[in-house]
Amino acid sequence: MQPEVTVSDNTLNASSLYLGEGQELQIHYQVRIQTEAADFKPDTWYQMNGETVFYPNHQSDQKALFGVPSAKAPGKELTIKKVWEEYDGDVSSRPESVYFEISRSPVTSKESWQTGYLELTETDAQDQTTWERSKVPAVSEKDGTNYEETRLLPLYNNQGETFDYQVTSERTVSGYEATKVDAYTWKNTKTFVPLALNLIKKSAVGEVKLTGAVFELTGAGETVTLVDQGDGTYGLPADTALQKSQTYRLKEVTAPAGHHLAEQTQWQIHVDAQGHATIDGQPVTLVEHTITLEITNPFTEIPVAIRKYTVQKEQQVLLAGAVFSLQQKTAGGNIKKSPQKRRMMLDSPDLESGNQSLIASQKQPVRLDTIRLPVTMNLSLVQTEKSSIKGKMSTGMPTVGSLPMAIS
Repeated sequence: MQPEVTVSDNTLNASSLYLGEGQELQIHYQVRIQTEAADFKPDTWYQMNGETVFYPNHQSDQKALFGVPSAKAPGKELTIKKVWEEYDGDVSSRPESVYFEISRSPVTSKESWQTGYLELTETDAQDQTTWERSKVPAVSEKDGTNYEETRLLPLYNNQGETFDYQVTSERTVSGYEATKVDAYTWKNTKTFVPLALNLIKKSAVGEVKLTGAVFELTGAGETVTLVDQGDGTYGLPADTALQKSQTYRLKEVTAPAGHHLAEQTQWQIHVDAQGHATIDGQPVTLVEHTITLEITNPFTEIPVAIRKYTVQKEQQVLLAGAVFSLQQKTAGGNIKKSPQKRRMMLDSPDLESGNQSLIASQKQPVRLDTIRLPVTMNLSLVQTEKSSIKGKMSTGMPTVGSLPMAIS
């Protein structure tokens, strides 16, 4: 007589089992642990079935309990490594933490998770170039502020196939390029930012920044003309920047109006493989990836000629003996006096561009010959005290305000 076996309500029932003296009953079955379940815990014992009982006959209420077998499935521990490389040795731009996306395959259920996240922080630093975590048993469902390592890592899927865990991507780190080295190692290389060049052009005799200069930069197989920004600064064209491992020659071709070239008109700019810059061999401090160079031009001295005369019988009669004072206004509005000279031709070596005031000490009509100068100036005629020249009383003359002079 064959035993009768039925299954109902997840319970296996067997009846009509007849055992003779010395015989035994063995029940063989297979189970698979649901390792892909959200609540699965690796290396934890799970009972393989519920209660197992044996009744001597179908009318007996005496039961014999069988032991319930248990099993467990192993987990996986990850080791993840981050390697840093900075061309300039500056590690200050590293973030406090980085996130990696971890994938696993194959899964047997659509409900099973396939990606998670793992965080490395600066506290995981092994040395100056390496961050590393080892024996990591779980990953997070999300990165960022909601990061929490709650997803445990089983070694096998529901069908007993070995999971393959991979670091598939890294959240972008600003200023670095990420490269996958192997399944669990990523390298971040600091990106070199090509350098800008900012020239500041000043006059040797004042605080005024100068426009109108012409600069050429030669290097990396091309020559470009710097852009005059119109405010006394000069920069590279929009499509040009200074690359590392390159040497450039900067040349001032034309000085600003009213000035002449200084003794030094050429500078050598070198950017090494680490992104450090030098000008004529001297180190340069970079600010926001920009090289700044201040260049001063000597001012071109301007002779000033004054002709003083009166009109008698429709004839111009030159007047001698007048005393003039040439005054200079600084950028702050203060007046700086030059020494007075009793001569008809005033040669003023310290005459600078800006507002100039010419003061006559007699109330006589004063006229200035047209003077051709390389800058634009304002000369002011200011009325002062009454006086006489060679016994003749001067005639009244109203104050003349700022007298513009076209200069070329």
